[in-house]
Amino acid sequence: MKNLFSFISKGSILLMAAVFVLLSGMLSSFANAATISFPAVSNLTSTGVTISYTVTDAILSNPSLCYGATAQTVTTNCVALPILDPGNPFATKAVLSGLEPDMSYYYQLILDKDVTGKEFVGLIYSFETFAVTAKPDLWVKDIIFTKNNSNYPTYTFGNFYITYCNKGGPDTSDGRIKYSLSYADEESIRGGPFTNTVVPAPGECIETPPTGTLNSFNLQNINSAEMVAKIDVDNIIDESNETNNDLSKTIVFEQEEDSPITISYPAVSNLTSTGVTISYTVTDAILSNPSL
Repeated sequence: MKNLFSFISKGSILLMAAVFVLLSGMLSSFANAATISFPAVSNLTSTGVTISYTVTDAILSNPSLCYGATAQTVTTNCVALPILDPGNPFATKAVLSGLEPDMSYYYQLILDKDVTGKEFVGLIYSFETFAVTAKPDLWVKDIIFTKNNSNYPTYTFGNFYITYCNKGGPDTSDGRIKYSLSYADEESIRGGPFTNTVVPAPGECIETPPTGTLNSFNLQNINSAEMVAKIDVDNIIDESNETNNDLSKTIVFEQEEDSPITISYPAVSNLTSTGVTISYTVTDAILSNPSL
């Protein structure tokens, strides 16, 4: 019986040791497991795409990107990726080309090892290439007003900017587009049209240089104005939607209120039986021709 208890005791110790080793390995692996950022997709066209990642705790991991037409065939094509920023974390980027237009692709990042020496497989994501027939779709996103000199009254200084975007396909015309900004109550266009040689890439936006000031629009003495911005004024770009190239927006200007005139309490002096001197200090009333 003593030998039996001794055997059980030794067995328990061995079992506990095995469990401890297993748990230690699991905790160590969990603590040092690699992490992969959400992918940044850019330069998406009908035949190509750029996908960027940031990877932590996977130094010298030889990253590769695998992609396929379905989630089940995601490992059909794999390409080795460069490590752009050596260290921890590091950046890596895949530039894919030769893809089929108007098609969904699934992809995932695979690391041959993390800091524990184990392979690490990222989550599966997807993107869809543009159709060959996809046209640009320019639209005005916003009209922005900013004062440009806080040392002067804000109702006489300030700049207008236009933000416009392309939510369609790439532009292949190399056309020179124009944008303009106008005051809705006037027929003439004071802000432009200006020439801009850049059509935004698909999914991207551009903010124009200043398109005018309050002075140039004669708006320095009013509280607000309805402004109208237009993109592709001459209708050069063949777009999928030609009805969203303008935006009307009421801009409220930040005006400084006039300071009220203040008159000090009168100082009476030189009072006699036939005369007196009365003095005042007046603020915010320059050249006001005072009288008593």
